[in-house]
Amino acid sequence: MPSSIWTGAISFGLVRGMGGRMWMQNVEGGGARLSFELPVDAGSPAAAARAARRPAGQRLSLLVVEDEEAVRRAMALLAKRLGHEVTTVGRFADATARLAQPDVRYDALLVDVHLDEAHTGFDLFDHLRTEGRGLEQRIVFTTGDSISTQTRDALERADRPVLRKPFSLDDLREMLERVASA
Repeated sequence: MPSSIWTGAISFGLVRGMGGRMWMQNVEGGGARLSFELPVDAGSPAAAARAARRPAGQRLSLLVVEDEEAVRRAMALLAKRLGHEVTTVGRFADATARLAQPDVRYDALLVDVHLDEAHTGFDLFDHLRTEGRGLEQRIVFTTGDSISTQTRDALERADRPVLRKPFSLDDLREMLERVASA
């Protein structure tokens, strides 16, 4: 499936997760217009009511490993909205270099199943498992690939949690709380 379709689905999930709405309108003469609305976060009574219903989670340090820049930025925005500290990288080599730094500690790693042309998220998982520091146990895989048998089998072998794209702010919150409490 073309990445633009996945990007649109992810965008829809992110907008919906932030309490917004997104719609498409036909444009006279051909084409379409994509529009979205996001709520004003701070002083709105609805936002305050939603925040009051949610227990405050602990602040986590996250590494987002995602090859698509727009998706990477959106994931970082959602995680920051939850109050977490976020570092992002776009490639396998950048992730391994970041994780090799002795003074760096991450509570969770959000790792896309498909990274760059030469590597997958499973390659990063295997690399971390081989290092033997237990960092692979902090991985949450993200994927929009729900059809591939190969991906499904690799996810089963890794036995790590999975966030399926598009995911909402609540989905991310619940997953991070689960990983942090493990």
